[in-house]
Amino acid sequence: MGIGIGIFLGLVFLGTIYLYTQTKDSWNWRKIWKRVGIGCLALIVIPLVLMAIVWAYSSISDYYASKPKVISSLHGLNLGEKFSDVEFKLPLTLVKVKGIDDDMTNYDIDEQKNRGLSFDKNNILIAMNESCTEEKGKNGPSFVPINGIGCGATSETIFERYGKNNIRIQCPKNPEKTDKSGRPALKVRVYDAVDYGVRYWLISDYTYAIVLTTPAMLKTWTGVNWIPCDEAEKLSSIK
Repeated sequence: MGIGIGIFLGLVFLGTIYLYTQTKDSWNWRKIWKRVGIGCLALIVIPLVLMAIVWAYSSISDYYASKPKVISSLHGLNLGEKFSDVEFKLPLTLVKVKGIDDDMTNYDIDEQKNRGLSFDKNNILIAMNESCTEEKGKNGPSFVPINGIGCGATSETIFERYGKNNIRIQCPKNPEKTDKSGRPALKVRVYDAVDYGVRYWLISDYTYAIVLTTPAMLKTWTGVNWIPCDEAEKLSSIK
């Protein structure tokens, strides 16, 4: 507090005392003090209430922002779009990938080999995938984090985000068939957030790729190439 403010408050106090001594018999000072007290209390309480409202709103907003969501679009492309619409939007060429799945047609995106698209038999976009790139930004994105899970995220991070009971963990049914680009297939697993339509590919407990699809579609992606890990271990021991 500065000297000037101290002097001012002192004069106000003394002036109030003087006024009281001069008017105590003619004024209703009890009512005056009551109103002054209510006014002072309001000046304290109202800002505190406003601060509490702002804090509560911010906390609720942060809570809902932190919850995972079903995401249906990526880089301006939307699940459910026709092949012709996707091709129109993309500035790059789609390169067809042969012999991966009979139920869908897969494409790489030319000059962005870490991105791929899958279409069903009616040429409807049903899945989008991206993998990490060693040189981020050179050949396209080193993928956009989905619900906060990005390149290099561990399984523990995925559990924290979605809840462990909400993740379906699967291993390759045929490791020799699943092994690509020299990756040790036995160290590869997929972590499926089925209710959100997101598959995370992990190698040695680090996320290196994601697949975005619909919850209904992801629910069916089991039992063919990917199966529960304990079943995969039994098959591996038999072989």
